[in-house]
Amino acid sequence: MKIIGIIPSRMDSTRFPGKALTDIDGLPMVIRVWKAACESGVFDCVYVATDSPQIASVCRQYNAIPFMTASGHKNPTSRIAEVAEKIDSDLYVMIGGDEPLLTPGIIRFFMERGICVMQRFPSVSAVNAMAPVFSEKEAIDTSNIKVVCDKDGNALYASRTAIPFSGYSGQPCQKFVSIGIYTGTSLHFFVSTPPGNLEIAENFDLLRFLEHRKTVHFININEHVLSVDTPSDREHVLHILNNRTLSPEKPLFSQFEQNITHLPGGNTHEI
Repeated sequence: MKIIGIIPSRMDSTRFPGKALTDIDGLPMVIRVWKAACESGVFDCVYVATDSPQIASVCRQYNAIPFMTASGHKNPTSRIAEVAEKIDSDLYVMIGGDEPLLTPGIIRFFMERGICVMQRFPSVSAVNAMAPVFSEKEAIDTSNIKVVCDKDGNALYASRTAIPFSGYSGQPCQKFVSIGIYTGTSLHFFVSTPPGNLEIAENFDLLRFLEHRKTVHFININEHVLSVDTPSDREHVLHILNNRTLSPEKPLFSQFEQNITHLPGGNTHEI
């Protein structure tokens, strides 16, 4: 099975221009993400998809492979779809260039589970990661997209507001994390389907699948991660890195003694 990683990256972020190249613990942020993806060992190749000559130049300095895309992309999914149109692969994995807290172990942990889901349930359009929201500040921050899933891990809805209401259960919200697995078919559906009202209202591209009753499965990585959307996010990420204690890498899925049950289709399968 051929699997390629694609890191969409741009310079013209509204709230943090040039954030792709901001320094995170000694490396440009996009290079830090690329390095983690490469070191995960799960990809045949990892590309940085960008329309920026500046980002492409920095990538070459670190031997990362830039893939020049059109400049009109309004979301990362359409940018990786352009790559998918030109490079053949069984699976395409989007890794957010603004997720510097992703480690090789987190990526492997997610990919082992995600590949199992995609192989056993071909009707799944995408598999994405989610993580707990650790504070009320994170919950109400509209840059964090909160995800609500059914009991089987399939997305019901995603919003920039704090959902679900947790006043009774006390359970934390779950937020979207920018690493997701797609097939060429699902990416083709995305680019050939116009955005719906919910996607436009929330400014969240994965809702395009949900509005058409496509299955998006979420896997909880149970890690403290944070996307960098503002300069203050960068400072928070640096604080987390400085205080992150060394711990063993997460083992591969095949080493876990557990089942995946009641995934899309309602069947029960033992892994």
